[in-house]
Amino acid sequence: MSTSTSSPTTTKHLDATVSKVLDLAHHSDDEDELLASLEAEDSALDAFRERRLQQLHEEFARAQAQRANLGSGTYEDVQDEKAVMDITTSNKNAVVHFYHGDFRRCKILDSHLALLAPKHLEARFVRIEVEKEEDSGDGWD
Repeated sequence: MSTSTSSPTTTKHLDATVSKVLDLAHHSDDEDELLASLEAEDSALDAFRERRLQQLHEEFARAQAQRANLGSGTYEDVQDEKAVMDITTSNKNAVVHFYHGDFRRCKILDSHLALLAPKHLEARFVRIEVEKEEDSGDGWD
């Protein structure tokens, strides 16, 4: 069954690209012209695909470098105040959890931060136990 288009050769079963080329060719039945048009369209798609693959490759390499160099994507324990200060001053985005083992809410937040860290490579996630800092006498004054 033919569809009601301007070209009698365009049917319901024709590929959409072929139909478009036939319509653009102003009812030309030249098969060489049709093949040349299809090849030109394929080369444009191939170029787009190559550019996109290159972008994805660069993004993946950047994410790997970020994770390897900055410790991003991990949630790590920090032992002293100096390390916390170094991390927060050297990173644009840092999340510091002042953890206390006796508090239930600290444990809940700790589990959430452990899940968030691998999803946000742009930030450093660290935890310091405030009990240890209280015992050492350094304090966070």
